[in-house]
Amino acid sequence: MAIDNAIPKSQNLYVPEGYQALNNPFLAKAEYTIRKAHYQTMSAGDLAKKMAVSERTLNRKLKELTGETPKAFIDGVRISHACTLLATTNTSVKEIALSLGYTDDSVFRRLFKQKIKMTPSNYQQQRRNN
Repeated sequence: MAIDNAIPKSQNLYVPEGYQALNNPFLAKAEYTIRKAHYQTMSAGDLAKKMAVSERTLNRKLKELTGETPKAFIDGVRISHACTLLATTNTSVKEIALSLGYTDDSVFRRLFKQKIKMTPSNYQQQRRNN
């Protein structure tokens, strides 16, 4: 099931970042599963179980389709969701980190900076100024 097809075209502006680009049903299901349980800590095993595939299949398919490990894919989806929250809410970075299943906001901050090339606070401030 492609997420893009499930959303009326009139609502495309409101689709969270990332969903519209996923034309592969496996990736769409993986992203949907991660976003649906965004508040929980999620391992590759957890994602595989929720998707009803083996961990080996999950790893192989994600590597084949994205070049990423399941952990990197999960983190990428969560960071994408964090970008949306930082740009559209006044929620603190710590609260966003906790709401995305990170038990330590310093881990979230480090990962965010690695992927986005700026701190979450700077990202939030930059988006508010635009």
